[in-house]
Amino acid sequence: MVAAGAETLPTAYQNQLADGGRLIIPIGPPSHQQMFRITRRGLSSIATTSAAFGFVPLVGSESN
Repeated sequence: MVAAGAETLPTAYQNQLADGGRLIIPIGPPSHQQMFRITRRGLSSIATTSAAFGFVPLVGSESN
Protein backbone atom coordinates (compact mmCIF):
# COMPACT_ATOMS: atom_id res chain seq x y z
CA MET A 1 0.00 0.00 0.00
CA VAL A 2 1.48 3.32 -1.09
CA ALA A 3 0.26 6.37 0.87
CA ALA A 4 1.57 9.03 -1.53
CA GLY A 5 0.38 9.83 -5.03
CA ALA A 6 2.52 9.27 -8.13
CA GLU A 7 2.09 10.67 -11.66
CA THR A 8 2.86 7.19 -13.08
CA LEU A 9 3.56 3.74 -11.65
CA PRO A 10 7.20 3.76 -10.42
CA THR A 11 9.26 1.10 -12.21
CA ALA A 12 10.96 0.09 -8.96
CA TYR A 13 7.60 -0.79 -7.37
CA GLN A 14 6.55 -2.81 -10.39
CA ASN A 15 9.88 -4.69 -10.52
CA GLN A 16 9.69 -5.64 -6.83
CA LEU A 17 6.19 -7.10 -7.04
CA ALA A 18 6.25 -10.90 -6.67
CA ASP A 19 4.07 -13.21 -8.77
CA GLY A 20 0.57 -13.00 -7.27
CA GLY A 21 1.53 -9.89 -5.27
CA ARG A 22 -0.66 -6.79 -5.15
CA LEU A 23 0.19 -3.11 -5.05
CA ILE A 24 -2.34 -0.43 -4.10
CA ILE A 25 -1.26 3.05 -5.24
CA PRO A 26 -2.89 6.39 -6.15
CA ILE A 27 -1.77 7.41 -9.67
CA GLY A 28 -2.40 10.60 -11.64
CA PRO A 29 -2.04 14.36 -11.34
CA PRO A 30 -2.42 15.83 -7.82
CA SER A 31 -5.87 17.24 -8.58
CA HIS A 32 -7.50 13.89 -9.41
CA GLN A 33 -5.65 10.65 -8.82
CA GLN A 34 -7.23 7.23 -9.14
CA MET A 35 -6.59 4.35 -6.78
CA PHE A 36 -5.00 1.46 -8.70
CA ARG A 37 -4.69 -2.16 -7.63
CA ILE A 38 -1.87 -3.79 -9.59
CA THR A 39 -1.68 -7.60 -9.43
CA ARG A 40 1.37 -9.41 -10.82
CA ARG A 41 0.64 -12.51 -12.92
CA GLY A 42 3.86 -14.04 -14.23
CA LEU A 43 5.57 -11.50 -16.48
CA SER A 44 2.49 -9.30 -16.84
CA SER A 45 0.36 -7.21 -14.50
CA ILE A 46 -3.38 -6.64 -14.20
CA ALA A 47 -4.56 -3.18 -13.14
CA THR A 48 -7.98 -2.27 -11.76
CA THR A 49 -9.08 1.20 -10.68
CA SER A 50 -11.45 2.65 -8.15
CA ALA A 51 -12.64 6.11 -7.10
CA ALA A 52 -10.76 9.39 -7.55
CA PHE A 53 -8.67 10.80 -4.69
CA GLY A 54 -6.12 13.50 -3.85
CA PHE A 55 -2.91 12.44 -2.04
CA VAL A 56 0.32 14.12 -1.06
CA PRO A 57 2.91 13.83 -3.88
CA LEU A 58 5.43 11.00 -4.01
CA VAL A 59 8.97 12.38 -3.80
CA GLY A 60 12.31 10.82 -4.66
CA SER A 61 14.24 9.56 -7.67
CA GLU A 62 11.25 7.59 -9.06
CA SER A 63 8.77 10.49 -8.93
CA ASN A 64 7.91 12.51 -12.05
